Amino acid sequence: NRHIDLGANGSQGTSISRNFTAGLDFNYKDEHKQWKVTGRYSYQGDEEGTTENQGRLSVQRNWLLPDSLWFWFGALGYQYDQFESWEHRALLSAGPGYHLLKRKKHTLDVRVGPAYVREFGRRTVNKADLLAAFDYTWKPRDRVTITLSNQFFLEAAPDAGQIRNMTFVNWRTRILAEPALDLVFGVENQYQSQNEDGDKPNTL
Repeated sequence: NRHIDLGANGSQGTSISRNFTAGLDFNYKDEHKQWKVTGRYSYQGDEEGTTENQGRLSVQRNWLLPDSLWFWFGALGYQYDQFESWEHRALLSAGPGYHLLKRKKHTLDVRVGPAYVREFGRRTVNKADLLAAFDYTWKPRDRVTITLSNQFFLEAAPDAGQIRNMTFVNWRTRILAEPALDLVFGVENQYQSQNEDGDKPNTL
């Protein structure tokens, strides 16, 4: 399954504003493996300059075990935000997963494991985190797919106890079969308990 999303808007009058967003979702699965590639980029600006410039990319590989609800996963992630003190964030995680719910209309996978995080750009920080995540998919109708994903990071070092949480919700409806065209509504939110000067604890 391959999806590419594009959107843009702007206005010109007493002020000029422009907005651009792009996203991708690639998913491949067979009996022994599954690949998930997701990405999102958004930009917003006006005549005074850029007000938002951020993006993320994630590549996840699942090693499936036939006739078992257990699987193993490995994931690479990257985040960029022009207005955060960390600016760039790279992530590597791995561990076991479990198909908690595996039905025709509902699937729920949970994953846990260690994660290595490197923040760089304006400053450089290396972190050791513990990851707990779930991915839920609901297909109430043939043309409708709703997904909910959450990633919870608990920092183990150097600042033990700090948390970061990322939530993604997507609602997708097929409005044309040929060519395949979907209507997409998405919400993303990130919360981080530790913030430098100027960083936002919650980004929606």
